[in-house]
Amino acid sequence: MSKFISKYLDSINDKIGIKKEKRLVYYCATGKYIDIVKININELKKYYSDDIILLTNNSDIKISNVKSYIYNKDPTIGRAFIDEYINIHDYDKIMYLDADAIPLKNFFKIWDINNKDIGVSVQTLKIGQCKNRYKFWFTQKMSDDEITKYKDRHVINSGVLITKINIFKEWRKIINNNRYEDQSSLNKLLLTNNSKYHEIKELISSEKWMFNTKPNGSIYHFCDKNVEEKILRIKKMFL
Repeated sequence: MSKFISKYLDSINDKIGIKKEKRLVYYCATGKYIDIVKININELKKYYSDDIILLTNNSDIKISNVKSYIYNKDPTIGRAFIDEYINIHDYDKIMYLDADAIPLKNFFKIWDINNKDIGVSVQTLKIGQCKNRYKFWFTQKMSDDEITKYKDRHVINSGVLITKINIFKEWRKIINNNRYEDQSSLNKLLLTNNSKYHEIKELISSEKWMFNTKPNGSIYHFCDKNVEEKILRIKKMFL
């Protein structure tokens, strides 16, 4: 769905009295990831016409129709600080995207998080399936007792996050108290506050159409560890 079709549908909804959701997509990018985030935002604009925010430590970055804020903290926890720059309650849904999580033509599908509060992410794995907990995102921070307790729950990759509620203050408490990076701390928030926050099992079970490399996907997440190779792959595919 192009942004032109999206605008047309919005105008129809206005005429029949359906309120349009106010949405935000934001990024946190520094260093070499600046090159990638520019490509990402260019692709995003093909399918999305609402607000975009970039947190960055580079004051020279100027991208059309993107609001930039200077962020000088650790980039690995940057996504947890968006509420320090905006009023979260101005938006119905907020999405964080890694610079290397590139929107595809079915990007619009990703906004459908049903009636749940938080939607997550590209890669999920049951904790009980983590044979070597030191190799995985959050389990390396967990005790043996916690792994047993939460063995049927999922750990997630926080490279794509959609939320309808303000999770950020509680997220940062875990970062500050435990010295976790943002992904580990988000997993701890989801695991230990199950009555208030919950994983979106509908999204997890449907990830094959939401997050993949096929033409009908919503996001192409490049998870290469070598940043230089990742940049070359993204440029080759999208430039």
